[in-house]
Amino acid sequence: MIVLAHTLNPRVPVEADGETVVERGSLGIWFLFKQERFDIARVYSASEVFKGYYVDSLEPVRWQRDRPETLETLVDLYLDLWIWPNGRCTVLDETELERAEANGHVTAGQAAESRATISRLRAQVERRLFPPPVVASFPVDRDLISAVRSLPDAEPSGRAET
Repeated sequence: MIVLAHTLNPRVPVEADGETVVERGSLGIWFLFKQERFDIARVYSASEVFKGYYVDSLEPVRWQRDRPETLETLVDLYLDLWIWPNGRCTVLDETELERAEANGHVTAGQAAESRATISRLRAQVERRLFPPPVVASFPVDRDLISAVRSLPDAEPSGRAET
């Protein structure tokens, strides 16, 4: 597992069911699992309130052996899942995936895999099997938040949308 943290600065706020869930200045603590087709972030508001979990559908996450510095570029497959702290969830960016598929930015196979990944994770959320315990119980305190906030304001490297 690789854990990354950074301040989130989306071009426009991310909304789920009409509620702003990610905005400029939010904090994301990202968890990457080798060979999984997703990443997941614990998301905190700019005022440091836990908002929920953001899940990206990806091509399988890869790195060599136990060397996180060999992390390969993440390929985002557009479809995402938002999970509120109470376990309710909603799928995000369905139109974005449809448009990417229609424009040839993802193959039909990639689009199908993205939909299957999000569908599988939704089912796990409903059965309270997702997020993984290591993510749900990850210790986040003011010291960690302060340390992340003190870093230069940049998006993580190694991420590409197809």
